[in-house]
Amino acid sequence: YLNQAESWYPEEVRTGDLGELEGTSLSVSGRNSHLIISSFGRNISPEWVESELCSKPLLSHCVVGGSDRPYLYALVSAPDSVTDRMLQSHIMACQKDLPDYAQVKVWHRLKQSQWQGMYTANGRPRRALIFQTFKHFVKVVIVVSQPIIKIIDNGKTNQTKRRLFFARCRHEE
Repeated sequence: YLNQAESWYPEEVRTGDLGELEGTSLSVSGRNSHLIISSFGRNISPEWVESELCSKPLLSHCVVGGSDRPYLYALVSAPDSVTDRMLQSHIMACQKDLPDYAQVKVWHRLKQSQWQGMYTANGRPRRALIFQTFKHFVKVVIVVSQPIIKIIDNGKTNQTKRRLFFARCRHEE
């Protein structure tokens, strides 16, 4: 800044990026302002989970949330030719190497047109706007599915019942 010599060439610059420095290699893994802190205290970068879910070409959009929740949820979209069953299989396959706390437990499919205006000019999701716009889905996930997920995680149901429940959640409006 003008007339503030201490601001010139600072030794440390705070960018808000999350990353690791290994030797001379810097890898950026997300933004501090996007960090999800689960109800168990886990810090999760949504970009990490989103990159895993988008690692194979099927999803056209994917945004992950779950702050103050015991599990992650995702808002996704894919071409009309992709069925919900294909989406579920894709999500399960892409996150198989993620730790349990970073896996998406519930997802909701949005139409391509619903993403209009939800991304910046350079293609980054406007997270606050997205979660505000689709808060009805988040409410359904929190209120309806949380007790069911506990039952599922304790092994008191089978995979068919789980898929049926999540299919119903995805279509709640």
